[in-house]
Amino acid sequence: MMDFTGIYLLLGVLGLIALGLVALYFLRAYALYQLARAAGMQNPGLAWVPIANQYILGCLCDRAAYYRTGGRWHFNVILPVVGTLGSPFFFYFALEYGYDFAFSAMDYTAITGLQSLLGFAAWVLSTLALYNLFWDYAPGQEGVYTIVSALFAAVAPAILLFLIEITKQTSHKSRTDILKCKCRPVEQLKNIYIILDLLQWYREIKCVIYNCFQPV
Repeated sequence: MMDFTGIYLLLGVLGLIALGLVALYFLRAYALYQLARAAGMQNPGLAWVPIANQYILGCLCDRAAYYRTGGRWHFNVILPVVGTLGSPFFFYFALEYGYDFAFSAMDYTAITGLQSLLGFAAWVLSTLALYNLFWDYAPGQEGVYTIVSALFAAVAPAILLFLIEITKQTSHKSRTDILKCKCRPVEQLKNIYIILDLLQWYREIKCVIYNCFQPV
């Protein structure tokens, strides 16, 4: 009789990981929703939507960065675009469903390297953006919060954002808000179109390279 103990244990671990990921997504979405609503942003419900929630986070970080530096950093565009392009899921989708020809070993290595580079860029930019947000909502603790978020990027930001929300920490510049970062669905759609255009552009480049090495 076969022993399924190992399989059951593996399924249990995978189930716990899945539940943990869902819980983290819920915590992050809920925190962003409440922070966006408290900041007076339009359509805070986009905090529950993938990619669009990066736009919400970017708007909050833009407002904080404006208070801190007096400049506009455009995190509301940078985070959704770079974050999506740097995601392993995006590259998996592109490789599996975006192209109708086989990749060479060198080509696959180059794509993996590009994905790693974009992923690192997304990590750096997200850390910088979150520093501004923590500076605004948790003054005096922004350094610790940022370091923890950088070291544990997969889990810490969601937990810290939720902690800020449940402790009712508010933007210490909320009464002098002069940067109105309105979250408009049309602008978010433009960001998505940019990502789709980049994917189409990359696909056309790959087709040209592939055809150049085809025997005549």
